[in-house]
Amino acid sequence: MIILAAMWIRNNIPNLLTIFNLLAGVLAVVFTFNGLIYWAGWLVLVAAIFDLFDGAAARYLKVSSPIGGDLDSLADAISFGLAPSLIMYKFMWLNEYKSANAYLPFDLFDRPIGMEIYIIPFISFWLVTAGVIRLARFNNDTRQANSFIGLPIPACGLFFAFIPIIFQEAIWNIGPVYDVILSTLSDNTSLAILVVLIPSMMLSPIPMFSLKVKSKNWKDYLPQILFLLVGIIIFIAGRFLVVPVLILLYIIYSLISLILRK
Repeated sequence: MIILAAMWIRNNIPNLLTIFNLLAGVLAVVFTFNGLIYWAGWLVLVAAIFDLFDGAAARYLKVSSPIGGDLDSLADAISFGLAPSLIMYKFMWLNEYKSANAYLPFDLFDRPIGMEIYIIPFISFWLVTAGVIRLARFNNDTRQANSFIGLPIPACGLFFAFIPIIFQEAIWNIGPVYDVILSTLSDNTSLAILVVLIPSMMLSPIPMFSLKVKSKNWKDYLPQILFLLVGIIIFIAGRFLVVPVLILLYIIYSLISLILRK
């Protein structure tokens, strides 16, 4: 009996990690509903850590299964699709609310306001829409076993989950870079452009390297090693800027690599 229980636990370690990924994403949704979008962003990062290790555990233990793959995609849809979409919706709604209060003499809810105040934040749900389409494609595309075609949904979700974190970091710091960040993230037009362009990259045909460890030859991981070193430098210089900057560099690197190969 003990042996059977131990075997069951061993075989389900990757699925348990995926469940923790899902729960972190659900908590991020709950935190967002309660206005705690800063902490919701950190919960998406926690979900990404579990997502990174569930695949590694499955490969190490050699217990991968179709059910595990489907479970992983369902968890990713919540943690890196729905949660970041809601975070961005709330963040953009707050931008609109602040703009409305700048010229309204009384509370926003005391009278009906035109749709122009609310329409822009709804653009954020393109993120979850594109993400779910990308996951459905990924599950049925044998070409993406060792690399990706299009931006992975965890990268896209992390980029937008860190928007409130970067915004708060910019408030606490002084300098021209942080002034640009504050002005950009306070402008919903700029955010709307980002929330259309970057999620659309998930549906693009651009090949992108994977962080999955499948080879014992370190030369096969030169891009990953390079990005790790760049990430350390960015973290020392700009702390939490490391996440969105690395994701942008990831996209640019993939575009350049595609052009050079052609």
